Amino acid sequence: MNQIVPFIAFVSLVLFSCSKEYSFESVPSTLEGTWKMFEVKDNSSGALTTKPSNVPGDVEITFTATGNFSGVLVGHTPTNIISQGDYTTGINQMLTIPSLNITKLWETPWGNEFVANIRSAFAYHFDSNGNLIITTVDKMLIFERV
Repeated sequence: MNQIVPFIAFVSLVLFSCSKEYSFESVPSTLEGTWKMFEVKDNSSGALTTKPSNVPGDVEITFTATGNFSGVLVGHTPTNIISQGDYTTGINQMLTIPSLNITKLWETPWGNEFVANIRSAFAYHFDSNGNLIITTVDKMLIFERV
C-alpha cells in the first residue's frame, strides 16, 4: 500500500503537467460550428492540395445539430452557396451527407475539391490541433474552425 500512493501521485503529476498544446481541451468533441477547408489529401497518393492564392473566397461549411445523430449543413464555396442539407453521424464517427444543395455557377478547382467529394463522406475525426478531417472515398478534406 505504501508503494501505491507514491506511484499514483507520480502518474497524476505527469498527467496534469502536460502542456496545453496536447490537452484534450483543444480537440473538439462535436462537428457543430463553422469550418474552413484549408487542405485536401488524396487517399491513394498522399498528395496534398492547398487553396491556390489566386482564388478569392473560401470553402466554408457550418454544421448545426438537430438531434443526437443528425443535423443540417450550410455554407459556401468560392463561387456557390450551399443551402440547408441534412447530415447524419453514427458510431465510430461515421458521417453521411447524402446530398448537397448548391447553386451551379462556374466553380473554381478549389471549390470542386469539396463539391466532388463531400457526398462520398463516410467518417470524420479531429486531429491534435483541433482540425476537422472528413474522410471520403477518394480524399481527406481538412478544415480549421472559423
